[in-house]
Amino acid sequence: YEGFTPKPTKTTHSETGKETWTVGFGSTIPEEDVWKYADGITKEQAYELMNTKLDYMVTHINARLNEAGIRITKVQFDAICSISYFVGRYENDSFWDPFYEAIQSDSLDVIIGSGFGQFVRQEGILYSDNFVRRYDEAMTFYTGEYYWTEGIYRGEAYNNEAKRIINYMQNTLGITKGQDVV
Repeated sequence: YEGFTPKPTKTTHSETGKETWTVGFGSTIPEEDVWKYADGITKEQAYELMNTKLDYMVTHINARLNEAGIRITKVQFDAICSISYFVGRYENDSFWDPFYEAIQSDSLDVIIGSGFGQFVRQEGILYSDNFVRRYDEAMTFYTGEYYWTEGIYRGEAYNNEAKRIINYMQNTLGITKGQDVV
């Protein structure tokens, strides 16, 4: 899902005004370290950064699940890792609280509505790719099989399945059609 960016990129959160620097495959870097990456990095270096982040993230996710006494499958764990990498708040209670209900539910609507679907906005904007990515993660978690909606990523035209997913997600999350989705 994450694209490769060889040089640091700064984004500003539209709601909080917080600025964040990333490089490689979405690896967050402190502002004081941006100069280290000014000449750019290779894909191999980006994978090293990503793996370091993933190792740290996996440790936190395992600790949270163990603290709560929640047992999940490897595939479900991978779905949580996917959204955690995107959201980047896997250490915070505000990230985990909605997931406790969702993780223990047998209802896809609850898994999406209380868990994965809470993160369709990126910097306050509803992105159609985020709807589909969250749906894919929720379906992976729900079915126990890796789920990938074909024909929508990397600039490809939306297919009927992607449109159906976006409509389903909007309805499940109570997002009205009048809200802008890009």
